[in-house]
Amino acid sequence: LEFRRVPSDLEGSKPKYANEMAISKMAADRLKVGVGDTVHCRANNKEDSFVVTGLYPSINNLGMAAIWSKEYNLNPNNFAGISLMGDFTEKLTDEQKKASIEKLKGIFTNSKILDREERLEKGLGDYTSQLTPMKSSVLFIVLAINLLITILTTRMLLSRETGEIAILKSMGMKSRTICRQQVLRIVIVLLFGVIVGGALSGFVGNVLAGQIFNMVGVSKISLSVNPWQVYGLYPLYMLLVIVTGVVVSTASIWRVKVWESAE
Repeated sequence: LEFRRVPSDLEGSKPKYANEMAISKMAADRLKVGVGDTVHCRANNKEDSFVVTGLYPSINNLGMAAIWSKEYNLNPNNFAGISLMGDFTEKLTDEQKKASIEKLKGIFTNSKILDREERLEKGLGDYTSQLTPMKSSVLFIVLAINLLITILTTRMLLSRETGEIAILKSMGMKSRTICRQQVLRIVIVLLFGVIVGGALSGFVGNVLAGQIFNMVGVSKISLSVNPWQVYGLYPLYMLLVIVTGVVVSTASIWRVKVWESAE
């Protein structure tokens, strides 16, 4: 149960009469109902019928929530707890908002007063605080996997090209130059992968995040991308790791002898 202003992303219309309600999208999916359908709900120690006027996303009660009309006479004594949500009517700075919340906490001593961030953390669990360490862990794993793949792939290619490398050496090409060619070959593939990955990251990221947060009632989510990290910092990390792997792998080029070209 929710008593709050109608969300801006409501699909349909807000409930006006006592026999109307808006329900969360997750609840609608589980009940297999939509706008205009009738649902039966037990309230005030009796079962009433309500017409669904709108659908909206909600993280309350793991996505199972509903908004009743103000015209419905609901007895609050029948509920273990009631959550009231609101916003400031005036534009306040962050410091003014914090001061106002502290003032409310002093007035309503028997109630829990939460700001938006605290409310999201309570509704989503500890997901928000875990995102940063999860991101760091995923980044480390991805870099480690790419390093191993680069080393294995480069060594496999060099083992097949031993004869060609020996011929280049017999023509006077230095081992340092051949190593640079190998690094350049891998870097070109890396740049192509960064461009394709960056182009697909927004779409794929929103789809994956949407599936994860959909389990707690968030039916629609849009990721905020930091261009410096996505298109600058992370590709730089990848470049450094892959170049390191190629340099380590190309050490075998220095041991290739000219006479190995006949093999």
